[in-house]
Amino acid sequence: MSLVITILIIILSLILVGFGAYVVIGEKSSEEDPREEIKQSGMFSVYAKSPRDDLTRIRPSSEEITTFLNQQTQLSTAQREKLLQDWEDHLADTIKTIEEGYAKGVQTFRYTFTEKDLQLCPFLSEGNYITKEQIYNYPELLPPFYPGCGVKLVSKESWDNQDNSGWKPLLPKEGKYSVPDWRQIAID
Repeated sequence: MSLVITILIIILSLILVGFGAYVVIGEKSSEEDPREEIKQSGMFSVYAKSPRDDLTRIRPSSEEITTFLNQQTQLSTAQREKLLQDWEDHLADTIKTIEEGYAKGVQTFRYTFTEKDLQLCPFLSEGNYITKEQIYNYPELLPPFYPGCGVKLVSKESWDNQDNSGWKPLLPKEGKYSVPDWRQIAID
């Protein structure tokens, strides 16, 4: 009799274990994606959020740029169209550079620019770079800053030091970044 009770207990235990496994597996497959999106940037983050939404939110739209450029009587129609197209291309290029960099595990990006950009962007200096954390918290630091802007972002590699004084982090002055107003034009 005790042998029958032992066998029944073992069979009942196996049935309960099987039912428990079925319930757990069934619940996992019914959930879409139980992981929450981690929206932190930083060196040890798992997920890096694309700056696309932030840039389109803080940068003027194509319509605003067109309106502004049409008010500039010193510009020809061809110059206005080129400045608008360059703005849109530059914005797309910045987003692409960052998204590709994130996919490759890039943590920092450096600025490249011309002399005219240094005059219009006084917050920049030779050798400046920004981090994923800054991009996440301060998307206004991403180019283009104004129509005709030549400032570009590229992945910062440790071996590509352009300046004898080394790389310099882009730091705020008095708690703010002095990003220029977009309502200026740089014409070649």
